[in-house]
Formats: sequence, C-alpha cells, structure tokens
Amino acid sequence: MAKYERTSVQYLSADGVNKIHAWVYTPTATNSRVPAIILAHGFGGSKVHGLQPFAEAFASMGVLAIVFDYRSFGLSDGMPRNTIRVSAQQADYVTTLDYAKKLPNVDPTKLIIWGTSFAGGHALSVASTYPGLAGCISQVPIIKGRSSVFKTSKRSAIMLTPILVYDALSRMLPFLPPAYVPTVADRGSWGLLTTNDAVEGYSRFEPFVDAEPAYVQAAEAKGKSTKELVLRPSNALDTFFYNSVAKSAKTIKCPVLCLIAHEDTMCPPHLAVDAAKQIRDVEIVRIDGGHFGPYSGQPGWERTIDAEKQFVKRVVAHSSKI
Repeated sequence: MAKYERTSVQYLSADGVNKIHAWVYTPTATNSRVPAIILAHGFGGSKVHGLQPFAEAFASMGVLAIVFDYRSFGLSDGMPRNTIRVSAQQADYVTTLDYAKKLPNVDPTKLIIWGTSFAGGHALSVASTYPGLAGCISQVPIIKGRSSVFKTSKRSAIMLTPILVYDALSRMLPFLPPAYVPTVADRGSWGLLTTNDAVEGYSRFEPFVDAEPAYVQAAEAKGKSTKELVLRPSNALDTFFYNSVAKSAKTIKCPVLCLIAHEDTMCPPHLAVDAAKQIRDVEIVRIDGGHFGPYSGQPGWERTIDAEKQFVKRVVAHSSKI
C-alpha cells in the first residue's frame, strides 16, 4: 500500500491569467505538518518525463512533493505551447513555493526546491533570492546555456537557422504562427539537441510517459504531445546566454546538494563544480553515467536518490519526524 496519495491541482500563475498544473504527493502516515519539496523538469520536459519516482520516494519518507509543469508545457495553461522563457519558468517555481507554503498540512519553514538539468540551474537561481528555504537540490544543473543546452552539430545549426529566425520574428509579430522542431534528433539532422546523450536519454523517459495515458491525452488536447517532444527553435536564443549562477551562487543562504554526473556531455561537470564551489553550504555528490544517469533505472539512480533523501533528512531534522 502506498504511503502517499497523488492529487492534481491548479493554481494561478504570476501573470494572473494562466494556471499552473501540478501533482501533489501527500504523505498519508502523518497528521502533523510536513516538509515540502517542489520539483520541475529541464529543457523541454514535463512532469511525466521521469519525475514520478523522485516524488514517490520523497512522499514515502513523509515529505509532501509537488511536481509542476511550467506555463505552456504539459497540462499548464499558456500559449504558444512549449515556449521557454527563463524568467517565466523561475517565476513558476516561486509561485509553486508560495502555493506550498500556504497548504495547511505543510510546515512553511521546511520548503526545499529541487531541479534537474535546466531546472537544476533554475533551482540555484531561485534559491539565491527566495527567503527561508530549508534546502536546494540541483541535479546535473545547466550552468551556462552556451556550453550546455545549446548542443547541436554545425549541420543541424545551419538547417535550423532559417526557421529559428522566422520563429524569433513570430514572437514579435503575433499574427505569425509559431514554428516547432524536434527537441532531440540524431546528429546532423533536424532538431535542437543532437548529441548521442540527448537522443538516448530522452528515449528513457518513454516508460514514464506511457504510464500516464490520461495525462498524455489531456496534454495533446492542450495543443502539444508529451510523447513526441517539440520546442520552438527560438528557445535556443533564450537559453544560449543563460548563466544560472553568474552573480548569485555566493548569495545562496540555504544548504545545497549538487549532483554531478561523471560522463555528462550536456552539462560539462567542471562548470557545475566551479559553480558549486562558490556556494557557502554545499555538498557535491558524483554519480555514474551521463546527463540522464540520475533517473530511475539508470546507473546513477540509487546513489542519486539515497543522497537526496539523506540531504532532505539532514536539512529538516531538527523539526521533522522523518
């Protein structure tokens, strides 16, 4: 029997119009206020792309877990679909933290922010400004977009240039419909991420997506499939100049757990290490595998989830019974 219940919720985003969709994993074995952890995915991902096992693990140990979709992704509102805006995604984190803080069964002094890949960078950025966080977990974080997310062959870049320019114009001229290209593709072909790590890694999310048929159907009704990942090519411009901790690492006050994969080709390990060393209270954990190694069923999963659970226990130990 599961030690938690999963429910779907919606709450208003910072724009005052669009709603964010989230799953709330609520521990069932306690009547007291519990810690809460907020989780979101990386570049182009939604909550069905392998985040369920993390939320289940945290909820099973007595921590309420909220996994949300950014605006325009998954089941959250927002048009055009699958549009990455760094400031908006980080604002969605803040909105979700605020939402969690107001839940009657959550201890508002025990909030933890969690992010993976692109969201690993978001988690660090938000942790530098959000007051009173108990902890931050940054998993294989994107530190510099130029060196990380923007990974494509020269041939792919040339192929993408015309449609990228068009899509950038469509952002300024609303009467032009947005363009879309595959999020991942084989090297030298049509797609934003064309590394072997990306193609193989995203394919590993398929079992988690297939396990949520109602979600997939609802996401398609919103406008874009969560099975065949596509993004706007102009998202590359949004991420190219991204630097998640350029000025903020030293201002993070809460404890941070940074997980770095030995063979990560999408997020160069040395960038994550250099960023982590600027944080006042940081624990660095090295894991096996590449960028997708931390997920359930992959080489780094056991070490990842063990380290994350121990970190959560440590940062909430003085007031929690987990």
